[in-house]
Amino acid sequence: VGGWELDLQSMTPYFSEGTYKIYGLPPDGPPPDVDTGLSYYPPEARPILQRLVDEAIEEGKPYDVELPFISAEGKKSWVRTMARVEVQNGKVTRLVGAIQDITKQRSVELAKYESEEKFRALVENNEEIIYIIQTDGIFTLSEGRGLKALGLKPGEVVGQSVYDLYKEYPDMITQMKKAFAGESVSSEIKIGDFHFENWYSPYKDQEGTVIGLLGLSVNVTERKLGEIALSESKAKFESLFDCS
Repeated sequence: VGGWELDLQSMTPYFSEGTYKIYGLPPDGPPPDVDTGLSYYPPEARPILQRLVDEAIEEGKPYDVELPFISAEGKKSWVRTMARVEVQNGKVTRLVGAIQDITKQRSVELAKYESEEKFRALVENNEEIIYIIQTDGIFTLSEGRGLKALGLKPGEVVGQSVYDLYKEYPDMITQMKKAFAGESVSSEIKIGDFHFENWYSPYKDQEGTVIGLLGLSVNVTERKLGEIALSESKAKFESLFDCS
């Protein structure tokens, strides 16, 4: 993190050692003027920062923004730059700010976003139902084409409680609580006219603490009805011999 100042009367800038480092400039040299300082931002970012600087000088508005950055050494990064204003006699006389290299944070956020997008694309096109439920029972994910059998749309139950939505299915809730306690379980349940096989696994954070469950439900109605029909046919066949 580095600090910087700009005296608006003399237009003289000041850079701290940390700011020189981010800019890739020798700390014993003069800091760049405003126009040169803007040139360290790629063309698409310059108008954004220029507008914010103008608003700070003319209207006294502070700013705090994240932008791409290219150092004097050609190193590409992301920075968070911010400024507050100093006012004398109703006029802005100085900008005082800071700049921080946030490349690592942005990389983590981008990787997380890309991972979540890939996961969402997978589950949205899945024939099964995939969902995440927090330990307090709140859905944070509900995706998959299999939701149609339940009369639901993807994401429709997000934010709602499983304890309210499925209070008439206590056996299912009991199995889910086992997953909240750290156990991987499976079960079969009939909801309306449909039969589902369910798998629940503990969902953990980076420290390994269980924060919910990851669930997978597969519609096995067709198979189940076939098994029932086979069982009934077998029973009828055996009854013929019992009556003979």
